[in-house]
Amino acid sequence: MEVACIGDSLTAGISGYFNSLKTNSYQYWLHKYLATESKLWKENRTFYQNYGVPGAVISQIQTQTELLENPDWAIIMGGTNDFWMFSHPEDQEQNRECIEHVISTLEKIILEVKERVRNTVLCSVPPVKIGTAASQSMHENILKSNQEIKGIAQRQNGVIFCDIHGKMSGRGGQMNPELCQTDGVHFSLKGNKSCGEEIAKSILSKLQ
Repeated sequence: MEVACIGDSLTAGISGYFNSLKTNSYQYWLHKYLATESKLWKENRTFYQNYGVPGAVISQIQTQTELLENPDWAIIMGGTNDFWMFSHPEDQEQNRECIEHVISTLEKIILEVKERVRNTVLCSVPPVKIGTAASQSMHENILKSNQEIKGIAQRQNGVIFCDIHGKMSGRGGQMNPELCQTDGVHFSLKGNKSCGEEIAKSILSKLQ
């Protein structure tokens, strides 16, 4: 079993040599949950290819699809950096264009991945905690984009939608504080666990 993970720093996490799994990556908790809950998921016969790149925007994440070599599963999570860098507190046209760019590129990513992969998980953009790093406009744009991302998955056969945002958010749709680092964006160890287990549950819905 081979699992390919594409995305930004939230996907990259902290992995060891040759993508060995560490607790500060969602893949560790994804693997642990599946190995425990499903007899079909062989603990010592599952390999992860982590293509996540810190700072990658959605157009850069799209290029990661070229690296896929027919894995059994692909997990896609992206858009955070686009909203982090390009959300604007007043310019609603810029915000609209940012959302449209993320959505249209995710649709292209899905089509490219489906040519190489039998099973695909498309994740919603994770929540953020508003503060000095994550802005109100970033938070709002993520909420709007996730309404569209679920639709992308529903329109494509063989694509599973995983609502990471819903799992990791608390009051007002912001990131649960214990699940993120002080910047309000990157996952804490508990955040990686929450993310990984939610993706695992979405995969189990396909396996069972």
